[in-house]
Amino acid sequence: SVGRPHVCQQNYPEVSVRLNEEGTTTLSMKVMPDGSVTNVTVAKSSGYSRLDDAAVSCAGRWRYKPASQDGNPVEMNWQANVQWKLH
Repeated sequence: SVGRPHVCQQNYPEVSVRLNEEGTTTLSMKVMPDGSVTNVTVAKSSGYSRLDDAAVSCAGRWRYKPASQDGNPVEMNWQANVQWKLH
């Protein structure tokens, strides 16, 4: 399932800002038992490789509440959208 869209304004590539590139990058990742994310890949492109690369970079710093099974945290595959919007 996909959670609410993330915003990575601090990672917006300068060239993309100048060219008015906007879109949504869908990322696939694994949420680890400690809440960190690994194996971040682009599942669906925004249409701009600069934005997709910036989304992958931004996602590396995210933390999630991990899934649990029998009361213990477990790793889980997850998808999230990064919305790139200038205004």
